[in-house]
Amino acid sequence: MSSITKLAGYLPAPNLVPNKERQTMSQSKTTFALSLLLAIGFIFFGVQKFGAENIVFETIAQRSGLPIFDPYVRWFTGVSELIVAALLIIPHTRFLGTLAGAGLLIGAIGFHLSPWLGINVPTIGHFLFIAAVGMFVGSLINLAILRKTHKN
Repeated sequence: MSSITKLAGYLPAPNLVPNKERQTMSQSKTTFALSLLLAIGFIFFGVQKFGAENIVFETIAQRSGLPIFDPYVRWFTGVSELIVAALLIIPHTRFLGTLAGAGLLIGAIGFHLSPWLGINVPTIGHFLFIAAVGMFVGSLINLAILRKTHKN
């Protein structure tokens, strides 16, 4: 046995993971982190829909003249947000959860841009609109990565 063969037994093995597989693992970690952050956001906003009062849906109901917004649409939205959060956490349903979450966020942004709610929500300010836009951008990034990962 030559000294080079002996030495090779003590050296760490070269990185045998192909570059494409390493990229997929990195994308998987990114989508996990993004999905977890989005799920936390949907849980945070979802549970608030079940409180005694919600200024957002009260404002929409009052300005639209449609009392169905508070409480029925509010409860439906809360349940939908919690379902989206669960879908985001489960790896096999992550793409569906991100897609559904993006749809919910389009609705939220749409109401913020409407005269029924507005960007500046009474007693809350701009925070909800900024959070909705931020979560929507995160969802789009997550969708792009997940779509690329699913194609491979």
